[in-house]
Amino acid sequence: PTGDEQADFDEMLRRFKQGVAANVDEEDYASHYDLGVAYKEMGLMDEAIAEFQKALRGDSHRVRSYEALGQCFVEKGQLQVAITLLRRALETTLVDDQQLVGVLYLLGYASEVLARHADAPSFGRPALSGALRRKRTEQRESVALSVNGVQTKNRTCP
Repeated sequence: PTGDEQADFDEMLRRFKQGVAANVDEEDYASHYDLGVAYKEMGLMDEAIAEFQKALRGDSHRVRSYEALGQCFVEKGQLQVAITLLRRALETTLVDDQQLVGVLYLLGYASEVLARHADAPSFGRPALSGALRRKRTEQRESVALSVNGVQTKNRTCP
């Protein structure tokens, strides 16, 4: 440790990335997805995005990777990029509607923020409207609880 917290963190992150590169195969898409989640939870959005993009090359986590990428870009305030990626998730084949709830929620959220109310996707999949309503209610309750001083999970979308 040098005493410079940022420099120490940067060095630790550099070493971690070297270890990952040496031990995680490019084709290990599940590990890249997991790394993306870890980076995202640490607030390292650019690193998370890079890992989720690698995870997209595989088939097993495609929709989840699109959703996570969309969430990263929403958090970065790049809503149009988020919308573009999330729409690609809707084009993914062999996916049931339940797997798309988060994608549709984020699409609706980003569309609403950009004042594109006509683009809100929940109307295109009526079977999901109940699930989306529950997700919105959970998000609002979480925000209300945190405003009232009750400790809750950190949620970024209202």
